[in-house]
Amino acid sequence: MPLDPLVFQFDHENFSNIFGNSFQAHYIYNYLSKLNAKTCINEAVYVDKDYMVDYQRFYSRSFNDIAKFTKRIHFFSIEFSEAEFEQMLEKNEAEKLQASYLGFAVVKPIQDLQGNPLIGRTLLIPFPVDADGKKRFYINSEYRASLFGINLKVKCVPFQVQDRGVSACATVALWTAFQSLPRDFGAYPLSPVEITEIATEFPSAFRMFPQAGLTLGQMINCIRSMGLDVETIIAADSDVVTTAVKAYTYAGIPLIGTLRLKQGNTEAYHAVVIVGYQYDVNGNVTELYVHDDQIGPYSRVIPCNRNFRTWENEWKDRYETIELEELLVPIYHKIRLPFWHIYQHYCYKRQEIGNAGTVELYLTTIQEYKSYLLRKQIREKTKILKMSFPRFIWIERTFKKDERKPVQDDIFDGTAIRCQKLASVEYV
Repeated sequence: MPLDPLVFQFDHENFSNIFGNSFQAHYIYNYLSKLNAKTCINEAVYVDKDYMVDYQRFYSRSFNDIAKFTKRIHFFSIEFSEAEFEQMLEKNEAEKLQASYLGFAVVKPIQDLQGNPLIGRTLLIPFPVDADGKKRFYINSEYRASLFGINLKVKCVPFQVQDRGVSACATVALWTAFQSLPRDFGAYPLSPVEITEIATEFPSAFRMFPQAGLTLGQMINCIRSMGLDVETIIAADSDVVTTAVKAYTYAGIPLIGTLRLKQGNTEAYHAVVIVGYQYDVNGNVTELYVHDDQIGPYSRVIPCNRNFRTWENEWKDRYETIELEELLVPIYHKIRLPFWHIYQHYCYKRQEIGNAGTVELYLTTIQEYKSYLLRKQIREKTKILKMSFPRFIWIERTFKKDERKPVQDDIFDGTAIRCQKLASVEYV
């Protein structure tokens, strides 16, 4: 392949020439293959904001001559040549490119210990929502990319690989979570080096740079320094995990999972971000989708013995056991009703319903909820829509047995400190 071609075919050789042979590069190549990637466009000189901040604060002061520009590679599911792409630019055929756009990945001019380039900010579309009779649900924010004047959009959660110089897995997990939080939370996305600097204001025995990893206290300190609060959920059992995942992702809030990895007498700790899940016709969670900086975006997690406290994924090749210990949820400070309070009430509701149906728990805003109700048939619709509610609400939704048809919503004040039922909505 010529040096820095503008347009080239998506195949293993071309991909490896740019992205190297790291585990994450292999994962992303296989991921894009499943998305039917056909063609790549190379922005050979690209200014990436996150890397530029890291370069300014860390790499520019290194003895080694490290470049300040990155490459950004765009992926498409249709085939075209460089001449055909130039014709698209001439004719402004943006719709054709947008319809086939799979996203992009940034390649940094720094390398890992094996000499592979580090993969920076990566935005790739998730797997299709429908899958073999099941459905997938993701946190999705819309991001825009300007490709030589053509505006492209992608809905996803950003991903990148850790860099031991300025970040480790916990820093990248925080970066991913901050990138994908609801816009009205007010959290400003930071670069990895900025996150490390803020987090390490909390005392630790380890150095700030090179970054060996953040403690749990430092992660919490960083989140609170952003003007947010933290909901810490112990992964007591599989039901707690899946209920929390469904409730918070419904509100567009990612969950940071802390993992304990065991191999014989050796233990390691790791942080990932849960960004979605798969569920069956009864609403039961069957898979989780995780951004893991050591694996890749939307990494598939299945429960070990149907228990999401222990995972099976790519880490099984290196560790005997992958245990989920805690979930850290960065939340807006006005969401005051703790998860454990509403979860206990939700458990009582399930006991009350028994085998007559199922119940699910969601966190949302009143704006999103009323927009949802406008599209539904409910009793006293005008009255409900005209009612005043707090900005954040918890919903206990009851479904018919063996159906995904909702029967009733019980609405709770998300800004209160105790469970306070505000109203019930009946579906017709």
